Amino acid sequence: LLDAQGNPFKVLIAFSGDSLLLGVMSALLGLALALPGTDFVEGTPRLTFGIPELADGIGFVPVIMGLYGIGEVLASLERRDEKVELQASRWRSGWLARADLRASAMPILRGSLIGTFLGLIPGIGTILPTIAAYATEKGLARDPSRFGRGAIEGVAGPETANNAYASGALVPLFTLGIPASPTIAVLLGAFMMNGLTPGPFLFKEKPDFVWGVIASLYIGNLILVVLNLPLVGLWVKLLRTPRAILFGLVLAFTTLGAFVTSNSVFDIGVLLAFGIIGYLFSKMAIPIAPMAFTIILGPLTENALRQALSMSGGELAVLTRGWLSTGLLALAAVVLVWSIAAALRPARR
Repeated sequence: LLDAQGNPFKVLIAFSGDSLLLGVMSALLGLALALPGTDFVEGTPRLTFGIPELADGIGFVPVIMGLYGIGEVLASLERRDEKVELQASRWRSGWLARADLRASAMPILRGSLIGTFLGLIPGIGTILPTIAAYATEKGLARDPSRFGRGAIEGVAGPETANNAYASGALVPLFTLGIPASPTIAVLLGAFMMNGLTPGPFLFKEKPDFVWGVIASLYIGNLILVVLNLPLVGLWVKLLRTPRAILFGLVLAFTTLGAFVTSNSVFDIGVLLAFGIIGYLFSKMAIPIAPMAFTIILGPLTENALRQALSMSGGELAVLTRGWLSTGLLALAAVVLVWSIAAALRPARR
């Protein structure tokens, strides 16, 4: 349990962006926000400050919606001068010519392999598969100068890698209980709210659920094809929605979602508070993902650590007794040192 729940913290380095220090600060803030609630071992209130709503801790649903929903709305209000130029699109414009199909066939295959493989590695993020696929296609192209000017290989490969990564990232979640991205971390939280603990035993205890999710991926892709091609013109017209209406709908749905989660007005306050935090983080270029990550995984890691220390009589050596846990800790140390060195390299130049 400790290996499955404790090791995801090494992926925080990948979500820290350009500043490792700001990423670590964001992660530590998330850990601090995960402390209030009822102690898992002793069953006593902890850091609730006499507020009954904090007995179950700070809900991750209003936190995530506040950080990514309300925060983005507040940040977008500053960008009123941005204009979206739309072009008329017809249903048949969604089909590719034979020459385009031949040119994009191999990039699609390579992008699928790259995205799936990188999706198996926790902490990679959605940007790296896209960049890797684009660099691969540009390196293999006979005329690299075409890239950046509308070359179809530069679109087919990265987009396919991005889609393949979304499916491949579910493998660490279902097999090890490790979320590979903030989106998967939210999915992990949703599973746990419904009494499902992702990991090896999930296949044994809830096989219908696991294979149902896998089947839904195939069905979802078919539905997307059926919906996207005939309705491409409608989806483009959605961009004409006035920002006042769009932002109003976002605020309404996020507020409703925060309330119905626990039927508590307190969660609406949490939503708005973290919306302001998300806005301030975007202004100060502080990554939000590490904080969201640790808010969800913090209680899991604490419980696993305390269980391990209880069984070992308080000996920290229990964390390095197995070759797997020792190897993962060593890998985390290597990633940390490598990230610090990469951050210092521009300063030395």
